[in-house]
Amino acid sequence: MSSQCFELQPGATVTIHTGSGTDTATDLYWGSKRAIWNNKGDVVYLYGPNKNLVDTKSW
Repeated sequence: MSSQCFELQPGATVTIHTGSGTDTATDLYWGSKRAIWNNKGDVVYLYGPNKNLVDTKSW
């Protein structure tokens, strides 16, 4: 399981890439050489500053 801390400002968006690249304010790269999001029960969790669960996305 991958885990990365990133501060997302209200109203902002971020795109998560599993491959290599340079992180920016709008794009995060995990540097994986294999697929991570494979549409077989994957879930991403979004936590607030107090570690409270804000949202989830599953597919």
